[in-house]
Amino acid sequence: MSGKQEVTSSSEVLTKKEVAQLLKISPRTFDQHRPKLTALGLKSFNVGRSVRFIRQSVLDVIRIASETGEAL
Repeated sequence: MSGKQEVTSSSEVLTKKEVAQLLKISPRTFDQHRPKLTALGLKSFNVGRSVRFIRQSVLDVIRIASETGEAL
């Protein structure tokens, strides 16, 4: 592979709205915190003009934040 993560199931790919629901925040709040989440390792990719997120990456960011005491 060329360094890209392979996604094997559509349930592993989330929209911004789905990520916000998983984090229990509004999509607008997600937008405000996205730079911080990206710095913690949140991975995303574009599908046309839309952005998608890898579910495992979201879960990893939650784990890292809880381990380090970092507020999301």
